[in-house]
Amino acid sequence: MADRLDVDLRQLACPGPVLRVKELFEQGRTRLRLFVADELARSNVQRFVVSRGARAVTEASPDGGFVVLVDADPAACPAA
Repeated sequence: MADRLDVDLRQLACPGPVLRVKELFEQGRTRLRLFVADELARSNVQRFVVSRGARAVTEASPDGGFVVLVDADPAACPAA
């Protein structure tokens, strides 16, 4: 199983976090740990991930914001 890639999206304004996750899926990355700044980014990222058939688990980050753990089927994330 591939290692989980840590991606800090806290400095990106919407729709930046979703676009970055889309790029990662297109690169074939299926296991991600995403750091997002606020509830809006968390909601948008989680909704996008689930729409692609992936699993997303969200937890509050101790330093603020949220962490979204993503596990996607490689078939849903074809490498470009």
